[in-house]
Amino acid sequence: MCAAERGWFDDRELELKAQARACYLGFIKLYDVDFFRNRAEGMSCIRLSYLRDIDAETLGEATQEVFEVRDGAGALSRYRPELEQVASAYRSVEPGDRYLYCLGSELPGIRWHRNPAARR
Repeated sequence: MCAAERGWFDDRELELKAQARACYLGFIKLYDVDFFRNRAEGMSCIRLSYLRDIDAETLGEATQEVFEVRDGAGALSRYRPELEQVASAYRSVEPGDRYLYCLGSELPGIRWHRNPAARR
């Protein structure tokens, strides 16, 4: 396997299982998504790699819009406080920024990589 098909989180090796690109209107590229898995340790990770500038407010609004389309206006109303908490955690992004979110038996974990500095 080539190096591009592997990832790492807290010294745990992950295997790339799937990739996708999110677009708006079918041609405006927003971000790439990579799904990684370490089956032996029961860990899964999703990495978002942003391809354009998106401000934090727009990310928060989009989260609520997608939630409403997927789950309905009633669910949006019921979970609005939680969705607003999620939205308040967003940071504006620019091309090259990455989020890595991992779930496993011993963690959830988020890594935020801002071009070029990295934060945890």
